[in-house]
Amino acid sequence: MDTWEYFTTTLATNDENLAVPISDDIPHVEHPRYSTYKLIPQLNHFGRKGWELISLEPVQEGKNGDLRTCDASSSLWTYTYFATFKRRIPAG
Repeated sequence: MDTWEYFTTTLATNDENLAVPISDDIPHVEHPRYSTYKLIPQLNHFGRKGWELISLEPVQEGKNGDLRTCDASSSLWTYTYFATFKRRIPAG
């Protein structure tokens, strides 16, 4: 039976130091300021540590670390995403 551990965090695209990676899979165009392509290096960082992304949801983060979900019926704009990862715990 597989055993898993989970990790949650928020990822954001508002950091001016984050660049859209250069890749054949990413369109070679001028990307918007908060392009979701800026998430790729952050996601790859967790992937290299063995974490598998299982969900990514747009949210707004409050001053106390509370989160507000953003859905199609809201008029909220966000550059922050709530990410849930999992990785297998080795047997032993």
